[in-house]
Amino acid sequence: SGAAFPDRDLLIFITSVVILLTIVVQGTTLPAVVRWARLPEDTGRAQELHLARTRAAETALAVLPQVAAEVGVDGEQLARLREEYEHKVRDVQDDSPDDHVTHDRERRLRLAVLDHKRQAVVALRDANEIDDIVLRELQAVLDAEEVRLLGPVPTD
Repeated sequence: SGAAFPDRDLLIFITSVVILLTIVVQGTTLPAVVRWARLPEDTGRAQELHLARTRAAETALAVLPQVAAEVGVDGEQLARLREEYEHKVRDVQDDSPDDHVTHDRERRLRLAVLDHKRQAVVALRDANEIDDIVLRELQAVLDAEEVRLLGPVPTD
């Protein structure tokens, strides 16, 4: 009929208050409820991650001779790569919580050394001993190494 809805403003106000209270109350109490519930930690992700790392390292070691033959790599390079992959397999299989502390220290050490390498390369450029193109090329390599080091942090 075109007449105004009775108590429209009151309904909008009540709806807004209910929505706001629902969001605020649930949002602020949810962390406390989760702590109170003492839900068990999800170990499935860590187990799946360990399985995936183990399988990937073992597969890499298994296909290394075939791929090396296809690419034409042999001798010292193949032996070095085999040793590296065997080391990775041992690291993954022997993974323990204490190893995470060691890996974290090694990661921090490598990142600190990487920072000094970056400063040395920039100093060479600043002294006009290398060109900007060479600087960018080396920075790309250093950036890739930093991304690798800053990858996923081991859990557990």
